[in-house]
Amino acid sequence: SSLSVNATGSQNTITGLVDLSFPQLTFNVNRFFPFKRENAVKQNVLDKIGISYLLEARNTLTGYDSILFKGNIADRLRYGIKHSLPISTNFNVFKYITVTPALNLSSVMYTKSTRKEFLYSDYKVNTDTVNAFIAGYDANFSTSASTKLFMDYIFKSKRVKQIRHLLIPSLTYLYRPDFGEEQYGFWKKVQVDTLGNQQYYSVFEQNIFGGPALGEQNSLSLNLSNNIEAKVRQKSDTGITYKKVTVLQNLSAGASYNFAADSFQWSNVSVSARNKLWKFFDLVGSATFDPYGYIY
Repeated sequence: SSLSVNATGSQNTITGLVDLSFPQLTFNVNRFFPFKRENAVKQNVLDKIGISYLLEARNTLTGYDSILFKGNIADRLRYGIKHSLPISTNFNVFKYITVTPALNLSSVMYTKSTRKEFLYSDYKVNTDTVNAFIAGYDANFSTSASTKLFMDYIFKSKRVKQIRHLLIPSLTYLYRPDFGEEQYGFWKKVQVDTLGNQQYYSVFEQNIFGGPALGEQNSLSLNLSNNIEAKVRQKSDTGITYKKVTVLQNLSAGASYNFAADSFQWSNVSVSARNKLWKFFDLVGSATFDPYGYIY
């Protein structure tokens, strides 16, 4: 485990706006295995359950240098605490497929929150700060399955003896409830005009760490990672030898499908590639494709 306390400050010399952060506290507990058996010959799912913990506490003060420490400082202070608790394990299916279930829990704590109300007298939305303790929480569950496929191609060429293609497919399912539902109280509706139109707003929108996001996630993602190596013939003092050469370090492609979305369930398809040139240069490229994009 580790504990760190920091203080930072910055000032815009043109506008005189000052940002002070003190304290910034971080407490981290390294991953540990509470159910691990010390003398177990073969580990099971419970033995591999790993838990880590992260606490972040931050306090900031923002204002112009001429009035930074004047007036009611408490109104300009923004402070909060965030807890993160990731839990995961892994096991094999059919010997070659690795399955990794994970549960990610987090929460935020503040002494201030935001409330909004439409004022008919001014025809606008009024924003107030409520000084009272409030907490929010978030959670998601995921399960990923991955394996490695080796494909060898043998050649009779005098130069190239063999090419090995490594393909790593990974399938991930993620579920996260919609914490924007009224029962949680993290998101609320406010009337925005005299016609009765309403908008959602987060009661944590002005806080340091924010709060739970709006919307449900129920998605399935697929990622394909590729690596290609070759054995090439070369002459040496001892005769003919074969040297392993990397043809392509990595070529990855991935996309996801959100079952909970009302429309546009497919995400963008992302493609990235990386390769090394002449031992000293790395060539990196990426592209994004929109499955719903079209040309008139």
